[in-house]
Amino acid sequence: MKQIKLIIICLLIFSCNNSNETKEKERKASNTFTDFTKVVDGYAEAILQNGNVNSFALAVYKNGEAYHNYYGEIDKNTIDINDSLLFEIASITKTFTGSLVAKAVLDGKINLDDDIRKYLKGDYSNLEFENTPITIKNLLTHTLGLKNKHPKRFSEINDKISEGYYKNKKINYTFKDFLEDLKKMKVDKKPGTFFEYNSVGPELMAYILQNVYQKNYNEIIYEFLKELNMNDTYLMDFEKHKNNLANGFNEENNIAPIY
Repeated sequence: MKQIKLIIICLLIFSCNNSNETKEKERKASNTFTDFTKVVDGYAEAILQNGNVNSFALAVYKNGEAYHNYYGEIDKNTIDINDSLLFEIASITKTFTGSLVAKAVLDGKINLDDDIRKYLKGDYSNLEFENTPITIKNLLTHTLGLKNKHPKRFSEINDKISEGYYKNKKINYTFKDFLEDLKKMKVDKKPGTFFEYNSVGPELMAYILQNVYQKNYNEIIYEFLKELNMNDTYLMDFEKHKNNLANGFNEENNIAPIY
């Protein structure tokens, strides 16, 4: 009986020690996270002091802990920065497209080394350089090797978007137009060897994702956002979101058009 009591006492002590060690680790982790958020705040204030931006929001998620804060001001005449405010993420949209591609690879829908023409109907014999085709990986890494950064009409649309022309208008340029323009593009560098940031790759990647999933891109991205529990992230709908959109500013510190 004494042996049994001794074993029970030892187990209780061991259990208490483990519990104390766990709490100590959690306390240290929490302190580390708090220290890190202070660094984030300091970095954010330094950005504001440099005068490069008027305002922004930052969020950090690590090991189950979340921290977010707002910095600066939008302007004196619009809504304050709060949890309901929507920020345009612009080209960070490409990050979501890349994540969808990663999911498609895991789903067995595509391979990063696939020739993109595998997913295009029609003659795209122009999309190669000395028998080296453009691959899915090249679309994601901005290494297509195109002679011109964008098709002419595509560039014109982009310019109008940046000027705010399509703020309340439908863009009169479809995937069909884009694919026809793509047939006129020339590859003059070996794909994968030359980096040039562009929007052709992500646009074409969105089209390919539609084909392999047999769904509209909007549907694909919203299913993905739901899976991530990102319920306050949207594709832009100006009429729906205009009252909660944060203003952006151009180099002259004037309000930039929504696009």
